[in-house]
Amino acid sequence: MIQTFNYRIDGSLPELKVRIWQHDWLRFTKALLWSAACAVLAYRCLRLSGTLPLIGLFASGAACLVGLFVANYAVQWNTLWLMPDVLRLRIVRLFTRTTRAFPRSRVREFGFGFFSHNGPVLKLDVDGTWYVLASEVRSDEVEQLLSKIRERGYSPPVESDLPKADAAPNIRTLE
Repeated sequence: MIQTFNYRIDGSLPELKVRIWQHDWLRFTKALLWSAACAVLAYRCLRLSGTLPLIGLFASGAACLVGLFVANYAVQWNTLWLMPDVLRLRIVRLFTRTTRAFPRSRVREFGFGFFSHNGPVLKLDVDGTWYVLASEVRSDEVEQLLSKIRERGYSPPVESDLPKADAAPNIRTLE
């Protein structure tokens, strides 16, 4: 099970930095062991000749990639730079790194949400696209984070600030 998310808040306005990280070391370890075993199996199939070893090569190679994909999503580090007019988001995982910047007017909500297959999450809703910053969180943990951010002088947008017609997200993606 994923341990509860951790966070650290640095600075104050005009640039507030919020670091959020979450690790599932058991899933990460299992995925890397799975990938290593599948890579060894793929190598053994590569050294043999015939149709069956070729099928085994592709199957074990695909299984190895699935293990690496799971390992990539088992650990993540997120950094939010909250500025008066812009919000920057950096998502760092084992093999991927994404940095995005959004005008504050496009950010619909930052807070607790329920994401279909991830369950309760800490989300950043930008024009209906959800960026999941932490999974398996409790609403009181998220509220505690938001209150600490408010103490530093930044007021994150909440869904109740929106007109009801714009409140429902258009597309939900997991970044």
